[in-house]
Amino acid sequence: MKKIALIVSVAALFIFMTAAMVSADRNRWHGFHGEYAMSGSGNCIYSPGGFSPINTPLGDSWGAYYTVEGIWNFEPNNKGTFQGKQFGMAPYPYQYPNSTSVEFSFDFKYTVDHDGFITGNMKDGSFLGEYITGPNAGKTPARTYTVDKFSFSGWVSQDHKNITLNSGSELQTFTVFRPDLPVPDSVTLPGICTNERILILINK
Repeated sequence: MKKIALIVSVAALFIFMTAAMVSADRNRWHGFHGEYAMSGSGNCIYSPGGFSPINTPLGDSWGAYYTVEGIWNFEPNNKGTFQGKQFGMAPYPYQYPNSTSVEFSFDFKYTVDHDGFITGNMKDGSFLGEYITGPNAGKTPARTYTVDKFSFSGWVSQDHKNITLNSGSELQTFTVFRPDLPVPDSVTLPGICTNERILILINK
């Protein structure tokens, strides 16, 4: 009987320790937060006529690529803010090749699951950008650059020191200034972009 009781006690202890370890593992991301420096790049296709259901341009289109840097601030309440700068180029065959930089910011919401997989979305209406250099800088009355939506996903390292983020194949609407038009003005422009971001923890 003593042997049986001992075996039952050891088994119960093992189950308890296993459950505690699983619980601790699942709580690893509870209260996740931090300030992260970011570097990244991306490519976009723009098409004034929009895109088909399989993401091919309808009519004229052109491509652009860019690099980006900034600071992501993840708050413990699954909200956050971003502020940074984007350096972009729209080369040939675009009819108006140019290079620009934009300072921009937005708010976002995010979640991290028990495996460290992170997903998030920009808060609607929170994106605001302004041209700093290039042919669009200083134009009046339109100096702003906006995006209607932006989603992302990726992974957080177990020590929370590094994050990788990616996004793509999402139809977005950009508001951009077009100085090449007969009457220069801001226009809305459908686009699809791919993005990659590398984040490094700089402050808890």
